[in-house]
Amino acid sequence: MTIEIWKYTLAVKHSQVVEMPKHAKLLTVQVNLGEPCVWAAVNTQETYEKRVLITYGTGHPVQEITLFPFLGTYQLEQADLPFPLVFHVFDGGVAA
Repeated sequence: MTIEIWKYTLAVKHSQVVEMPKHAKLLTVQVNLGEPCVWAAVNTQETYEKRVLITYGTGHPVQEITLFPFLGTYQLEQADLPFPLVFHVFDGGVAA
């Protein structure tokens, strides 16, 4: 078994599917070079599965927040705003 930490770039949208090796352990969410990313410890010998990641902006309504494990918060600077936009990412589990 070979375990490595891989980075996945995220889109700034409510729900997205990311393909990664099965049983990946999602570690953190941060901004890297201006883009939101999630890092995961993966077994490089596993087959791939699709994971759903769910993002909520601060102040936006949430419904299913208590159903998903929290991964982290990231902030994005916007040239036309005096403050950063803040987003919170949750692990929605394996896609059906």
